Amino acid sequence: QKDPYFPAPNSTADTYLPMASPLSKVGEASAVVIAILAVLIAVVPNPDKMPKAKPATIRQPELINDDLHTKTEVLITGGGPIGMVTALLLARQNISSVIIERRFQHGGAPAAHQLNFRSNEIFQHDAKISRDLLRKGATPINEYRWVKMATSLASPALAKLDHVGNLNETMASDITWAEYLNIPQDMTESAILSAVVDEPLVDIRFGHSFANHVEDENGVTTTVALDSGISRWGYHVRSRYLLDATGSRGVIRRRANITMSGERGVMNVINLHVRMDLTDVVPEAKEGFRDGGALMSWTFTPDVGLAVVIHHNMSSHSSVQIQYFPSIRSASQFADNGARIIRSLIGSDDVPFEIEAVDTWRMDCQIADKYRGGSHGKTFLVGDSAHRFPPTGGLGLNTGVADAHNLAWKMGMVIRGEASEALLDTYGNERRRVAKSNSAVSLDNFHRMEYPVAVLGLNKKGAELLAYLSYVLWPIPKGWREGVTRFIRRQVVSACMGAATADDSNGKRIRKELQEAMDLQIGHFNSIGLDLGFHYNYPDAGVVPDLCDEANSQACRHPNEEWHLGKGVDGDAYKHQMPEWTYKYFPVTIPGSRLPHANLKKSPIRVKDINSERWETSTHALLAYDRFTLITGEGGESWLEAAKTIRERSGIKIKAFLINEEEEAWSKVRQIAANGCIVVRPDGHVAMRSMKIVKDPSGFLERGLRQVLRLDDPAH
Repeated sequence: QKDPYFPAPNSTADTYLPMASPLSKVGEASAVVIAILAVLIAVVPNPDKMPKAKPATIRQPELINDDLHTKTEVLITGGGPIGMVTALLLARQNISSVIIERRFQHGGAPAAHQLNFRSNEIFQHDAKISRDLLRKGATPINEYRWVKMATSLASPALAKLDHVGNLNETMASDITWAEYLNIPQDMTESAILSAVVDEPLVDIRFGHSFANHVEDENGVTTTVALDSGISRWGYHVRSRYLLDATGSRGVIRRRANITMSGERGVMNVINLHVRMDLTDVVPEAKEGFRDGGALMSWTFTPDVGLAVVIHHNMSSHSSVQIQYFPSIRSASQFADNGARIIRSLIGSDDVPFEIEAVDTWRMDCQIADKYRGGSHGKTFLVGDSAHRFPPTGGLGLNTGVADAHNLAWKMGMVIRGEASEALLDTYGNERRRVAKSNSAVSLDNFHRMEYPVAVLGLNKKGAELLAYLSYVLWPIPKGWREGVTRFIRRQVVSACMGAATADDSNGKRIRKELQEAMDLQIGHFNSIGLDLGFHYNYPDAGVVPDLCDEANSQACRHPNEEWHLGKGVDGDAYKHQMPEWTYKYFPVTIPGSRLPHANLKKSPIRVKDINSERWETSTHALLAYDRFTLITGEGGESWLEAAKTIRERSGIKIKAFLINEEEEAWSKVRQIAANGCIVVRPDGHVAMRSMKIVKDPSGFLERGLRQVLRLDDPAH
């Protein structure tokens, strides 16, 4: 079957030629095959014009068991990390939820493997997920220092990037109390599930799948199928809201007819999940990780071409990712040749290994056109059901965690009657901008990887050429086709890698340029600006923008002011460094920004709980997920009284704190006068601020909070 997502060939013939000067060494056989390709390609049907496959229909249960009918505040479809975290965040506000998960248990091959600083802040501070369990499942930091390029896993690096060195610089800068974790998604799920099982307000049901739903003005009635949809039996769940956390499948998104925009079919990838111990093979891992180990290896072998190997743990598990073309070669063919592929990548026949799973996925870069849908606006998208990024940068899962964090507090306040339904509209307004920026950077990271590959004399057009070669020669017996393409790949890659490893002036030049190209990948592996610097500083967000004048204009200007527009990212400019706002974080208190972490000399914590030793001296210790927080300083005592008045008069949950001038770390980042105030939302983002004391603190606070909560909305 032809691949409907594979692009049509470009009519410009020279774009298909590999960039390597070593092509001259390939020989006349390659030239003959390329000539055949040039003749035949004109008559090949365009795969883009092939009819698209229809989405699979959802099987409806034939029999309904009324005894299983369930009522809950929120029904979450999808029991992956985002669905479970959303449920935990709702539970922290005393809101019940039911999670239905079509799988019978968690597990399987790991997908995401990076849990960034902000996600760990959310997990440990607000969701109360055990840091000890997360760290237990993560790779020790001294075992994933490098991102390297080499001719095989066992070979010395041609170029490498110090990933951990950049992490250490970030942690030394004291901009967060949390840590970065290299942890496979299945271990992340295990840690979250442990918290879910201990939470009585969360009911997680494995083997139960979404079948149908109907909205009305008061809520949603959902039909759930038993036994992962195999059974004829089902039941109904009545909830106030329905959340789609089914991942990229977007089961409810499709049913609600919410469209997605962006690039579909960036690349097709096959994953081989391999159990193997590389500690005595990879040079960086030898002698007890003396050189710091590797997070990722980009290998170039004659049998495979480019393969990206992600080391979840160098002593046990790695994932191998290879571009493939479904119309040319099936996943089963990769599985059949898996042993040969892995041996080629390792560069040694002495390493035992086991291929545990082979799966495929299509890389997309798309964002849902809206995050709230349904006939009465009761359906919401979170995580990958709302956005699909290339994995380059590890932003997908982490963006989903922040989605859940943004939505759950708003949903909780609406359910408790403390905010208008209109507050829920700000969820999509805020998070879609984040997704747009993160998707642009992810796609740019993907294209940026082409630079070091091009330095070696290879590029993705070469892979496309070989794929089309097999495609247009379909009348030739399969074994012959594969033999021809394998011969050309081996000749081209061998020539290019031979030139790169040669101990002559040309080899040294290639390796120097390769290292320069690798140095430009830093934004791919250090996105602290995206991680902690994303903000909601715009009119349709749930914040009160500053009223700026010349006196405070600098404090009002966000250092990432163009961040939400996705500007500065150009997929064609891969020979230049990423924009500064992607890899640098600037602590500010501008409305919409994350409250900066600052270490306080005197801890505000009164009662310790799980993980609290991590933030007990941080300004984040002042925050709580079920209320607003006001922070002021010396001379701002009237703000404390105003907060108390608002709480008693309006019922808005807010707690006020006064930080003394002796707290120098806070004074450096607060950006306001000591007698001014900063009001922080439950999700840790600044809702509003006053640069100094005002005549009517109570009126100022009440007007601002009512605006944030949309309490003056006509529909309220």
